[in-house]
Amino acid sequence: MTNKMQLKYLWLIPVLLLMFGTIAKRSGVAATISPPSLGVGIGKILPMGGLVVIRRNKKNLTVKPPALDIFQGDAIISNAKGRARILFPGGNEVFVAPSSKIHIRSKLSLVKDFKVRQFRLSLKGKIRAKIKKVQGKKRFRLRIKTSSALINVKGTDVILATAPATAPAGATAAAASGTRVSMLKGVVSMKSRTTGQTMNIAKGREASVTATGTVTPARNVNVASVTGMESTGKTGLGNLDAVMQDAPPVPEAIVETVAEAEAAEETAAVEVEETAAEEEALVAELAAEEVQAEELDAAEADDVSEAIVVEEASAAEEAADAVEDTAEVRVETAAVAVLAVLETALNEGKSIEEAEAEAAAENVEQAAQEEAAEEEAAKEEAEKAAEEEAVEEEAPVEEEAVEVEEAEAEEESVPPPVDGPVGGEDPVEPVSKVIP
Repeated sequence: MTNKMQLKYLWLIPVLLLMFGTIAKRSGVAATISPPSLGVGIGKILPMGGLVVIRRNKKNLTVKPPALDIFQGDAIISNAKGRARILFPGGNEVFVAPSSKIHIRSKLSLVKDFKVRQFRLSLKGKIRAKIKKVQGKKRFRLRIKTSSALINVKGTDVILATAPATAPAGATAAAASGTRVSMLKGVVSMKSRTTGQTMNIAKGREASVTATGTVTPARNVNVASVTGMESTGKTGLGNLDAVMQDAPPVPEAIVETVAEAEAAEETAAVEVEETAAEEEALVAELAAEEVQAEELDAAEADDVSEAIVVEEASAAEEAADAVEDTAEVRVETAAVAVLAVLETALNEGKSIEEAEAEAAAENVEQAAQEEAAEEEAAKEEAEKAAEEEAVEEEAPVEEEAVEVEEAEAEEESVPPPVDGPVGGEDPVEPVSKVIP
């Protein structure tokens, strides 16, 4: 009966998804309203020296003056002398140090009446993030993931570094191989991905999460922590500003294009809200039917089946995370290989056009390798699914065979009928002979 009910109410799924977004907005729960598309830039990146490459859709783009757009899913890689400046909406910015790799994801969400922009960066190397405080009805959140830590940045000025970034003098080998957070302004929360231990780091202090997941005690920010960040602007800390320089000004035209991209994304979000409002009456009308369906399903549901659903969802999420991590590693590997070709060509005195031509050839080979790897993974997945399907088809046959064997065993255990008198007694006359 449960299967019939599930089929009966299957048409409600799209409507319920829309209803969830509307109800979440009313109750103050974050509801994504406008994830950036590949056609809308989420910021600009300006070169500041050396060689910086963007890895996008299996292609490599050299960051050249004055600036390039950055998009959802871009990976940014700098060589040993490469430095760059990323401009995000609202005057927020991230400086990329040499020998760094970051992967960018973004979304725009609603929390009550506030528009919250969330950026997630996967970091290997070193960055300085300057994030402004609350701006009216807008919020900006930056969540950074490294191999050992998770850092939530909001309204702060912070430097984050991972191995093989230069460790400050006196740092232990374990601290140098993990993640270091140096606070220049505000407060930031740092969490160990291994132990779950959390620490709030205040202005002028720094702490680390080691490669084994241990959170080290906080101490004063060391001057060595700003190495590679000297031209990103003053910090407000006297011992550091002796080596710091003002960041170069950003052309007004570039600032305007970032603002235009922000406005376009917000316009798309408003259109989504208006569409949801028009369908709100239909959602309310169907809500009662949806509640009834949920009550019936809940009455027939089994706690064990619910646990299985939760377990399968958790497994799917873990599998998705594994695919995401594998994709990031593949992107970084391909980009580093092409970056090496560019560097070699430039060191040999070739022009940037010749270097890019060689890099393009390397990129074609990398793309072919990536496609081959993807086809191999798809083939393995198909074979695995076929094996599982074969096992499911064999199961009923095996159960039937077991039932047949049990029936035959039961028949063998019944004693055969006995002919003639039993125990010396006279045989019983047939009924037909007794009755006259």
